[in-house]
Parts: sequence; structure tokens; C-alpha cells
Amino acid sequence: PSVVPAHLQFIPQTLNGLITQCLSVAMPIQRKILEDSQRRLAMHLWGQLQRNELSPPALDLLSRLCQALQRRSWDEAFDLHLPLMSHHFGECGGWVMAVKRV
Repeated sequence: PSVVPAHLQFIPQTLNGLITQCLSVAMPIQRKILEDSQRRLAMHLWGQLQRNELSPPALDLLSRLCQALQRRSWDEAFDLHLPLMSHHFGECGGWVMAVKRV
């Protein structure tokens, strides 16, 4: 995530922070799912953020979703995740399920 622009660093910080918290209490099968989520985020999302490849609407939804996660507003985060899945899957498909798993 160090390659992610400074103004977007809160996105990997939020998602990696939640994954780390979940890993600390995860059972083995949950651990595998979380580790897979980490890989998907690293392989897809961090590069898209670095290369500015997300459309403004998708980036706005993702930013708002991470802000909701920071506030522990789970219902709001879920509501923001749905349009990423349904309207932006073409650009978010490599990582959007990883976000949902977290």
C-alpha cells in the first residue's frame, strides 16, 4: 500500500487494519478466507489506486465504505458495498468480494 497516493492511504489502512483485527481471533477456515482477501486486495485494489484506474463513482463509493468501516457503521458499509457489486463489478471484480468478506 505504500505505492497508493497519500490522499487514498486511508483505504488500505482501513481494510488492512480490519483484516489484522479479524486474523487475531479467526479460526483456521476464517484465516484462509482473510488471507485470500489480503492477496486479492494487494493484487488488484492497491494497483488500481496507484494507477488511478477506478472511476470517480467507484472511488467515491469505496471511500465512503471505508469511512463507514472506520466508524463501525456496518449497515452503512453494506449498503455502500452493494452498488460496487452491482454497478461497478467490471472494474471492482478482482477485489470487491474481498472487501465483503472482511
